Formats: sequence, C-alpha cells, structure tokens
Amino acid sequence: MDMFSHFKISQTAEAVDEYGVWAKCIIKEVNEDSVKVTFPPWPADYDRVVTQQDEVRPLTQTSRKRSGRLQMLSVKVILVKLLRHKEYFA
Repeated sequence: MDMFSHFKISQTAEAVDEYGVWAKCIIKEVNEDSVKVTFPPWPADYDRVVTQQDEVRPLTQTSRKRSGRLQMLSVKVILVKLLRHKEYFA
C-alpha cells in the first residue's frame, strides 16, 4: 500500500526537520515510499526526503492559527541551534 498517497504536490503540511523539530513544509514530490518536502523560507539545502510516516503529517489546527509571535519564537530556537553548531560557521 502507498504510505504517502494522501499527500499532494504543493500541499502545505508539517514534517520533522533535520534538528528533530516539527516545522511547516510544502510537499515537493510524492512517491510510494517517501515524500520530498521543503521548509520555506529556508533554501533548498534544507529540503528533506521523508521515508517514515510518523515524520510527516497534514497541517494541524495549532500551526494554522500560529501567531507571528510564536513563529518568531520558532525562528529564534532554530537560530540558537545553528549557533551551537560551530561547524556551520567554520
């Protein structure tokens, strides 16, 4: 059975990013055993192929109602994580 057939290209969803954080994404490709997602506004370097069903989900009500303040908090958390990884700045 096709595990990802309920997703459509260009659909807004949520996926676990490379840091293990649930983030809003857009579905770029749908295959039988995976989906490729992009995380706007991040560049394509952060795109990810998701092969585990529990790492991608339809957009939740909470994320639809997310305020600008909460989005800024999410960005700050991501930036702190990046700053902790010195190899990004070497």
